[in-house]
Formats: sequence, C-alpha cells, structure tokens
Amino acid sequence: MPRSTLVKLLRTVMALGGLAAALTGLQGCAISTPIPRLASDGPGDQQVLLVLTTGVLHQDRRAEFDRQTRLVANSLRTQQGLMGHAIRREVFGPRVWTLTVWQDDQALNEFTRGQAHRQAVAASMPALLDMRSRRIQMAVVSVPQSWDAALALMADESLSKAYWQ
Repeated sequence: MPRSTLVKLLRTVMALGGLAAALTGLQGCAISTPIPRLASDGPGDQQVLLVLTTGVLHQDRRAEFDRQTRLVANSLRTQQGLMGHAIRREVFGPRVWTLTVWQDDQALNEFTRGQAHRQAVAASMPALLDMRSRRIQMAVVSVPQSWDAALALMADESLSKAYWQ
C-alpha cells in the first residue's frame, strides 16, 4: 500500500474516532421545551399539583412514542385545570421526561381519563422499557423554575410514596 494511502487511511480512522468520542460525550445531552413560569391569581402559597414523569425507551420504537407525545402535547391546550407543561428528551439517548402543573387532582384525573392520554398510553407501551412518575402537592411559588430543579425533585427518594398514599 502506498504511503500516501496509508496516511489518508490513518487520518480517516482518527477523524472517525474523534467523531465517535464527541457523540459519546453527547449521551446525556437533552433538549426541552421551557419550564412554565406560573402566574398565580391567588397568594403565593396557593397549592398546585406538580406531576413529573421519566421514561426509558426502546430506541427502535421511539418514533411512535414521539408521535404520541406530540398528540398529547397538542391536546393540552384544551385541558381545564392545566397551569403549565414542559417536555424534555435526550438527543442521543433513550430517556424522556414530562412536567405538568395542575390546579388540583380532579383536573389531572380528567386529563388521564381523557381519550388523547388513554390512546397515547396504549400506543406507546411497546416503546417503554421503564416509566416512573411523581405527584407532588406544593405551593405555586415552589414549582421548579429549571429542569435541573425538576430532575432533583424526581430523584428525591424522600418524596416517594406508595401507590395508595
């Protein structure tokens, strides 16, 4: 093999190695819609219901999950009692998150019993490896203002409750 061809081959291998390293470094990189800034008509201690979810997806089944997420997100505009929502996903990874803020349990229950949510859950089940959620009653002024704060709440095991609580 001519020396010039060998040099080109080595440069290509090095470039591909660098690209692979860069993509590996993006494994935790995520994109999201903004966290809602909530305006309260009442006092700052007005209680709201924060719902956080996190999921891990089969990468080869992600397209249907993403489609269903868009359909549900579009339906949120008409949900009575919804105060705000945000969606987050890893760019090159399998993890997804949602954040919704509701006036009360009744508003959340009406949404989860609604057609858009029920259809999305049924159609998305084959894509899910894991899904967890956390419901937290809190003052409106305590609702997280960043994804870092929301993810910290999701990771806080002291907030975990049994399903009957």
